[in-house]
Amino acid sequence: MPGFSVGQGTETNQPPANVEFFRQHRWSIIKLGPITVPTINNLYARDLQIPDMDLQTEEIKGGFLTYKYASGVNYGDATVSFYDTQNLLSELKKWQDQVFTLTEGIKQSSNYKSECIFRLEDGSESALQTFTLKNSFIKNISHGPLTMTASEVKYITLTISCDYYEFS
Repeated sequence: MPGFSVGQGTETNQPPANVEFFRQHRWSIIKLGPITVPTINNLYARDLQIPDMDLQTEEIKGGFLTYKYASGVNYGDATVSFYDTQNLLSELKKWQDQVFTLTEGIKQSSNYKSECIFRLEDGSESALQTFTLKNSFIKNISHGPLTMTASEVKYITLTISCDYYEFS
């Protein structure tokens, strides 16, 4: 029969039978810039998109070949949505106001760039992975519709720009 059978992994075509997969997981929001979330009141991401990393290339043409080299790196934006169970919208707006105000314009980056920390946890709240967005700031704050026809918890979606991220 084509394919492979799951066994002890002793044969070259048999993967180990005891491979563990992340079945129950969630993203815990540890820190959003200057805002540290109290651990007693966990804040979980509804959705989280970690920034992608794009390597730019430089090309040098030879006689018959084109040689490509990495010339730079660009990190995209992160997007996180969460239910605002801790009424953080006003604190997030204060952080965003450190970037720009109508009276002062764009401010110095040392005033607003900070870290954002997200932790992937399994069902027992054990940390599996941690992403730290370095030199990050809020690019956009969007919150769900406020309506009298529904009684859902208000949610916030943030677009966060960063210079780079660390993964541990």
